[in-house]
Amino acid sequence: MVINFYMALLVDRSNRKKGPSVFAFNTFFYLKLCSGGYSAVKRWSKGVDLFTKDIIFVPVHLSSPWTLGVIDVRKKSVRHYDSLGQNGAEICQVLLKFLQEESLEKRKVELDCSEWTLCTMEPHVSERCLGLESELWLLVPRV
Repeated sequence: MVINFYMALLVDRSNRKKGPSVFAFNTFFYLKLCSGGYSAVKRWSKGVDLFTKDIIFVPVHLSSPWTLGVIDVRKKSVRHYDSLGQNGAEICQVLLKFLQEESLEKRKVELDCSEWTLCTMEPHVSERCLGLESELWLLVPRV
């Protein structure tokens, strides 16, 4: 799938160049997290301390279009990007809850959610028709 390939390119680029350290989940992660909870996805980050990464990308496809959750560990923020400007507050909440459980499970540290900000980003594209792959391309923040 194009989205998974692009996420892999972002991770590869971060491994080869100086800049933010990036981790990206694949396109099945968010749906699995929603349907099965943390226990269904806790192995998806096996061998990776997500809290040492600068940015974590989470592609989301609930219906059309593709959207993107971005966890910025450095800034303690969870952002949601949607080219159509739909509210992603619930997606941000789900991702923050995932981080809480990940921190307890893997680091044995309770995450202080009051230090984190959640926000849905305004779209930065016109309302013209876009293909699925190009939508995500336009959503990925510049890192």
